[in-house]
Amino acid sequence: MYTGSNLVIARRRGLFAALAFFISGLPTFAGVTVTQNVSPAATSWPGTPLIRSVTNPSSQATVGESFGGATSYTETFTIVGPNNYTLQTIALYVGGGTGTTSSSTLTLNLYDLGAQVAPNPNSYAAGVNLLGSGSGLPISYVTQSNGVLQLDFTGSDQVMLLASHLYAFEIAGVSGTTPMTWFRAGSDTYSGGAAYRSRSWINGNNARDFAMAVYGVINTNPPPPTTATVNANTTFQAIDGFGAGAVFLYEGQDPLTDAVMDALYGTGPDQMALTLLRVRISPYGAGDWTNAILDGQKAHVRGARVLATPWTPPAAMKDNNSTIHGSLMPSQYPNYVDYLNQFTDTMAANNAPVSVVSLQNEPDWNPDYEGCVWTADQFHTFCRDFAGGIKVPMMMPESLAFNQSMSNPTLNDPAAAANVDYVGGHLYGATIQDYPLAHSLGKHTWMTEFLINDQSITSAVSTGQQISDCLTVGNMSAYIWWKTIGDTNGLLNNAGALQRRAYVMGQFSRFVRPGDLRIGVTGNTSPLGISAFANQYRNQVTIVAVNNTVAPVTHTFNLQGIATAMVTPVITSATQSLETQSPVVVSGNSFTYSIPATSVATFVTAPPISVSAGGFVYNRRSGLMIQQVTLTNSTDSTITGPISLALDNLSSNTTLANAAGTTVNPPAGSPFVVASSGDLAPGATLNVTLQFTLPASGGITYAARTVTGMATP
Repeated sequence: MYTGSNLVIARRRGLFAALAFFISGLPTFAGVTVTQNVSPAATSWPGTPLIRSVTNPSSQATVGESFGGATSYTETFTIVGPNNYTLQTIALYVGGGTGTTSSSTLTLNLYDLGAQVAPNPNSYAAGVNLLGSGSGLPISYVTQSNGVLQLDFTGSDQVMLLASHLYAFEIAGVSGTTPMTWFRAGSDTYSGGAAYRSRSWINGNNARDFAMAVYGVINTNPPPPTTATVNANTTFQAIDGFGAGAVFLYEGQDPLTDAVMDALYGTGPDQMALTLLRVRISPYGAGDWTNAILDGQKAHVRGARVLATPWTPPAAMKDNNSTIHGSLMPSQYPNYVDYLNQFTDTMAANNAPVSVVSLQNEPDWNPDYEGCVWTADQFHTFCRDFAGGIKVPMMMPESLAFNQSMSNPTLNDPAAAANVDYVGGHLYGATIQDYPLAHSLGKHTWMTEFLINDQSITSAVSTGQQISDCLTVGNMSAYIWWKTIGDTNGLLNNAGALQRRAYVMGQFSRFVRPGDLRIGVTGNTSPLGISAFANQYRNQVTIVAVNNTVAPVTHTFNLQGIATAMVTPVITSATQSLETQSPVVVSGNSFTYSIPATSVATFVTAPPISVSAGGFVYNRRSGLMIQQVTLTNSTDSTITGPISLALDNLSSNTTLANAAGTTVNPPAGSPFVVASSGDLAPGATLNVTLQFTLPASGGITYAARTVTGMATP
């Protein structure tokens, strides 16, 4: 029974007595009880819902959806503040299907998408499942006439629904089956959410709604704290880098200037430290490759790698003798190999080496500009019989929507797969997902192009979430934004100023470097997108948390296999641009931090640093002398500075001038002196705090250690 806040469904009045169908007296699966055929025909919802997507299910929800072409269907909903609620029931308007109790198990999932403005996002990444201890709740469904399917949640699955948060209630099944038909409206009937098929809006950019009602009671308890565990002992893919394209830039923008390249590929202050540049292989031959050469040179001297992509082969190699539309003729496959080699040889000869060459940009898209259509079978033939002649590592297929069927035939043939080094793709209309076949063969997967014409901080942070999903859900090794420069969708605007999205990318690229390994993040109970990385050479762990919501999130990070005394946060938000914050102490292998609304926060660990001091004395004439100080990090490399010192008199009321900010560069193991003033009684105890800022960290403060000595005459 529902109780409290006048959300009462009166079973005693016989509402449930006239069930058309009743499965084994309310069957229970883990934390859910299923009741079928509540309120047949359903011109309204039973009782008083907290939320309803339609008011009259039978008349408004007339479009049935089953699992013929999808693996999940979802309705999102928003909890309108100021109250939080305990979830009690979700009711659906369903009917028909071919379900039986033995063959049609479905899974109920519920995801907290954070404090978002519905119906955004127009696609969503699942995140943490709030039901079934993260595994979802299975239910069985048998055919019923059109009516309400009631799902009563029990125990720990009566989750707290937080004010202003957007939730995604998802039913997952097997594509190609029709166990249940869930009805939806043909228009946007509910402003607080939208209908999804396989986690994308059902009708493109125009919302629709499944017929659903949510019931709950006010919960006055404080929301549970959110946590996640970062485990350096669990490793995943190696990171190849982050970048952008020097492709189809406006007149006067290409070749990129040194100032543009410094802003995006430099490693100094307020530079983004990107490591990948995507250039176009012009179909017009060597005479039109000058810009690619000059851009490649600038990338190379800044330590970045080049991905070269053709939008089309030369017209003479195609079946329509045009750079627009058409396909590469099979008879020209050997000549195409030669053409790609000519480009990479020319780049290398001009100190602009190509690290990866792609076969084709968006082969499954046939635009009215430069393009070339390939089929999966054509890729298979080319890769098996000809691609072995390409001199540099090769990528395919760079599909428009990362369509794995374009590359599966090639990867399923060992002879063809042996000639493929990278699998690339774009995210236009795609759902980010893992590619087990490619990864089982040791192929790194790259996201090589995406754009949106929106330079707001909200859009920029959504890109941060997309990067996080590519790395953690898709297990990808690289992310490349569409364009380096451009007002509407560049990382820099036309005047060369950094856009918000550039800073968001810098939250990854400045700290997550090529060769870093992604490490485990488990038990994330927040709406944050969290990814973590380890660099064994710098003995550094980087954690990136994306808060793609409109409210701050206070979150606790538990650390395993990570020895550090502190982390240093760096934040990009509406008002912050890669701003370094005060270090946060790690206590008991955990730390807590409030990540601002609509922001990305990167946390950089400090490696363990030992301080050995032969003792120090305070001398009234010469100041404070610290003798025989040696500083080492955990890889036993001696640190020689710069070192800043702060002095604190712990046991005397005598004022001592603070030498904080004084910087010295002592030879390893040698004494160094910091002048001070004041008059301390002999025997007074002093603490000297040494704080280390190392260039290898990009200016991040690594650690602070305190040593103690005595004042002497």
